[in-house]
Amino acid sequence: MFQPTDRSGPASDPDAEARRTLLALCWPEGRKSCPRCGAGAPYQLAGGRLRCGGCRYTFHDFTGRWLNEAGLSPRQWIALARAFAREATAREAAAELGIAYNTAYKALTVLRLALLAQEPDAPQLLAPGAPLAPLAPGGDGTLAPRGADLPVYGILTGPAEVFVDLLPELTAASVLHFMRNFRLGVARHGGVIITDRYKSYDALILCADETLPWNEPPRRRDVVYAESGACPFWDFARPRLRRFKGLSCLRFPLYMKELALRFNMRGADLLPVALTALCAPTPHFAPSPAGASTPEQREQEREHDADDQTGDDGKGEGEATPADEDIAGQTEQRKTRQTKTSKQRSRGRRVRQDEQQSHERHAQAKENQSAPQSSHAPIPPSTD
Repeated sequence: MFQPTDRSGPASDPDAEARRTLLALCWPEGRKSCPRCGAGAPYQLAGGRLRCGGCRYTFHDFTGRWLNEAGLSPRQWIALARAFAREATAREAAAELGIAYNTAYKALTVLRLALLAQEPDAPQLLAPGAPLAPLAPGGDGTLAPRGADLPVYGILTGPAEVFVDLLPELTAASVLHFMRNFRLGVARHGGVIITDRYKSYDALILCADETLPWNEPPRRRDVVYAESGACPFWDFARPRLRRFKGLSCLRFPLYMKELALRFNMRGADLLPVALTALCAPTPHFAPSPAGASTPEQREQEREHDADDQTGDDGKGEGEATPADEDIAGQTEQRKTRQTKTSKQRSRGRRVRQDEQQSHERHAQAKENQSAPQSSHAPIPPSTD
């Protein structure tokens, strides 16, 4: 069990000791630096603030770190991390810390984001335009995907670890298409949809919202590979997902990544991992096409990769997967629609041009008929 280092004897102040513990994790070498320009040796100001001698930026010990995102004291952060390590809910953590439920809920979200930021695939999920970008510090204003554009994740069991990967080439619409046209087995648990095996993945999984037509076929329940006892991670994760009341589509990947971490660290103490993640600087990811979640970006990716996905990729003849056939079919349908639309527009322009020319011919004919009558008008008799 992780215990803060006591440097002041048994009578030390718990708040001061908690602060020293977190400072040691923030500055492991003991040398502070500017979070903006990275220059070292800032000088001290009143009230515990620091100022960079290079860019003149004023900051404090936890500026630019996850610890600065929820307004908790160092002692509260350590207590919250302990509650998280033993899988306490937000309501239980709020009661234990003596804080409001909303504050505990926000702080636990920050802690989950901090843990996710340490993963190799963090840019895919946290970069601007990615599924979790609205939750990241200083969110980019991206609206969370909904309906057919909801992201899909794959559960992959490795030799020693389990991985939950974002599959940017797939959306909820793709899974619905596989289910209807390729008889991909699915099982539904509330809003959570899990499928049968897909390529090298034990299952595809997503959290559906009320806009998806999952009543076609009505709440079908197939026996999928992950629920046959062959996927220990799903046996571990499924009962824990039930504890998240009102599971939202936006936070679903956050919970799945947390459960993958807990599964991979079974029997180990999560407290030092959680505190180290909280003391890390908040990252700033550049926009990543691989993590893009907008329909326009996904459409461009599908068009760009359609030939590669449907071409020779090492599979034998007749071994095309549902994704390959789906991408090829969608590309062909899109080209057919574009051709049909172009022909309809051309036909409409020709019809309008013909009508305009016919109208001009009729007008010209009327003018020609009236011209002789006016030139040969009878001359009135002379009055002489």
